[in-house]
Amino acid sequence: AATTTTTITPHRIFPRRQCSSSIISPITTNKKGTCLSQFRSSSSDANTQHDDNDNNNTTSPPIISNRVYVGNLSWSTTPRDLELHLAEVTGREVTRANVMYFRDGRSKGCGIVEFATLDGAAAAIETCTDTVLKGRKLFAREDREPGQ
Repeated sequence: AATTTTTITPHRIFPRRQCSSSIISPITTNKKGTCLSQFRSSSSDANTQHDDNDNNNTTSPPIISNRVYVGNLSWSTTPRDLELHLAEVTGREVTRANVMYFRDGRSKGCGIVEFATLDGAAAAIETCTDTVLKGRKLFAREDREPGQ
């Protein structure tokens, strides 16, 4: 009967498996943060190195929101400018665009764009990064905040 204990270190949790006959080394990570485990046990797969990305799948995770965060906006960018730019670049329907402002009315230099479909949001993330709007290179990613 194997039990599992956990060693907690700042920013990472390294599980450690304890067998009745031996202790298996903790999980280690490479420079990219990919989990690499070297198990030393008496089983047939001993001394094998396991990488979570064995299939070299470099695709990004599926888009689960139709909202896109756009950063590095010029302070003079209006919501309408942002909406028109992303609709033109992606060729998809934009349902709403918002630029974030401080309480004193100054732009925060970022905004949220909502697309009619998930496909539109995925297209924006793929194509809008490094496009230029009002002299600034934009970047786009999936919005991490809950919708309104």
